Order: sequence, then structure tokens, then C-alpha cells
Amino acid sequence: MILERLLIETDLPLVILDPNSDVVRLGTAQGGTDPGLAERYRQAARGVTVLSADAPGERRLRVQITRGGL
Repeated sequence: MILERLLIETDLPLVILDPNSDVVRLGTAQGGTDPGLAERYRQAARGVTVLSADAPGERRLRVQITRGGL
């Protein structure tokens, strides 16, 4: 719920690392949600990008770790 509130009520840029796929449906409002709030959430969630190691092309998650100065 904290992430949902941050999406709706702030303009903070967020990076969420979710190794257990706990928030994989972050861009979807649950049924039974107040229609006005659900629409605000849908608008905010349009900016959510989900990357995955299994995804093809630009949706594929890539991480490069470098050792600076060595």
C-alpha cells in the first residue's frame, strides 16, 4: 500500500527491486476500489515500467556491476 500511495500522492521517482514478485501487479487497481481513486491510480500507474530478466527486448532487466578504481 505504501508504494500505491507514493504513486498517487507524489511525483517521486521510484526504483523497486522485487526479487519475490510481490508487487508485479503494481500497475493494476484491485476490484472494489473507489472508481475515482482507481482512475487516479490508473493514471499514475501509466508511468510504471516493469522489467524482468525473462522479458524480451527493452523489457529485459539488465544490471551491470563494475568495480570502480580497480
